[in-house]
Amino acid sequence: MIGSSAGMALLLLALMGCASRGNGTVWAMPADRTQADFDQDWHRCAVHSQLANEGWSYGQSPFPSPPNDPRQNTERFFAHTSTNAMIETCMASRGYRVE
Repeated sequence: MIGSSAGMALLLLALMGCASRGNGTVWAMPADRTQADFDQDWHRCAVHSQLANEGWSYGQSPFPSPPNDPRQNTERFFAHTSTNAMIETCMASRGYRVE
């Protein structure tokens, strides 16, 4: 029992100061931030990035495209990639860094 509690303490220490969100990215948080601060900052960055990419949103065309349309798949890929990059840039400006 003592070994498992020591292992749990080591795991807790290893995870302290890190947060994970979205696509599995692990973020290092500044010492003065809490998990609630991280969640709020991440949500704000996600909303701003989605608003900035509004024209790239899925299904903007009034005419449906065929399933697995290569053009639409490419647009979705670039929208997703640019949204993630904008979130990472926004979070970096708030003092977080990707681990």
